[in-house]
Amino acid sequence: MVASDTSSDGRSPALLAEQVVQEFTVARSGSLRSAKVSAVAGVSFEVARGETLAIVGETGSGKTSLARTIIGAPHARGGRIDIAGQNVSSRSRKARHARHQLVQMIFQDPSSALDPTWSVERTVAEPLRRSNMTRKQRQDAVAECLRQVGLDPSIHGKRRPSELSGGQQQRVAIARALVCRPALVICDEPVTALDAATQAQVVELLAELKREFHLTYLLIAHDLAVVQQLADRVATMYLGKICEEASVSQLFRAPAHPYTAALLSAIPSFTPDERPRLRLLGEPPSPMDPPSGCRFRARCAFAQEVCAQIEPVKREIRPDHLVACHFPLDETGRPAPDAPAPFRTSGESASGPLVSAGSRRSPAEPPVPDAGTE
Repeated sequence: MVASDTSSDGRSPALLAEQVVQEFTVARSGSLRSAKVSAVAGVSFEVARGETLAIVGETGSGKTSLARTIIGAPHARGGRIDIAGQNVSSRSRKARHARHQLVQMIFQDPSSALDPTWSVERTVAEPLRRSNMTRKQRQDAVAECLRQVGLDPSIHGKRRPSELSGGQQQRVAIARALVCRPALVICDEPVTALDAATQAQVVELLAELKREFHLTYLLIAHDLAVVQQLADRVATMYLGKICEEASVSQLFRAPAHPYTAALLSAIPSFTPDERPRLRLLGEPPSPMDPPSGCRFRARCAFAQEVCAQIEPVKREIRPDHLVACHFPLDETGRPAPDAPAPFRTSGESASGPLVSAGSRRSPAEPPVPDAGTE
C-alpha cells in the first residue's frame, strides 16, 4: 500500500466534522411546489486516527447522506469537514484533490460499485492514477494490495466483476479503497449484501487490516453485531442529528438516549436484564417538516413540555459519553428519579406513549420491528 499525504503535526483527528449540513430539494406529492429535506442538520463529531466510529440509526436517519457528504458526493451545504487536518469541504480543485487522496469509500453492494467492463487490476489501480508512481510501481502496489485482501493477482487480476463471487467482489472494493492508504475509509454497510459466512470473513478481514495498517474507519451499519466487532465508538443518528455518542462497551451496557435504548432493545437476548425494554412504534416524522425541539419527542416515552420547546444539545453525562436529551436515562435504563412524570399531548391516549417500556424480551416473544438502516 502507498502512504497518503497527511498533516504534518500528527495530532489532528482523522476526521473532524463541524456543523455539517446537507439538504435536498424534492417535489411535494400532489403539488407543484418543492420542499427542502434536511438530511443532515448541523452534525458535529470527530474520529481519532486508528479509531472506528460506527453511525447507527433507522432508515432515513441520514447516515448514508452524511457519509456521501464527507466524500463530496454531493458537497456539504454548510459546515466544515477536515480530514487529517486538511479542509476538504470547499469546491476548490485543491480540496477535491485532497479529498480524493485522503478518503475512500466501500459501498454496500459491490456488484453495482464496480465497473463491469474493467478488470480487477484496473479497478484497484484507479485511485493511483493521479499519483507520481511509475506504471511498474502501480502494478506492484495493486498486486500487493490484492494479496493483502486475500486475492491472487495472477488469478483474479485479469477477471471482470461478473467472474467473481460476491465476497470476492467486496474484497476488490476493499483493495480499491485501501491501495492509496487513505487517512479515512468510509464503510457503508460493507457486509449487508453478503451471505452470513462471507459476512464473517469480510468483517474479520476489515478488522485485520485495521490492526495491521492502523486504519481509521467510519462505519455505517444496521447490524449491531458487526458494530460490536469492528467499532470503538458508536454514534446514534435520528432524523439528521446525532443524539448520542459513547464507546461501544458503554453504549451497549447503558444507553442514555431513549432512541438508542429502543434500538438496542430490538436485539434478542437470552440473558435476564434489569433494564426496561423500550419498543419503537410508529414512523419517524418527515424530514421535510421535523418536529420542534427534540426531533424524537413524538415517539418518546419520557417526553415533557420542554422537549417540544427547546432542542437538546449534546452534553457529557459520563466520561466520553455524550447525549442530546433533556431527560437522559441512568444506568438502570430509567430517567433520573427526580424527573417529572411523562408529559402527554392532548391527542395522546391514556393507554401510553408511542414507545412502551417493559422487561427485556425473551426469545419466545414476537420480534420487534426492524430498527432499519441508512
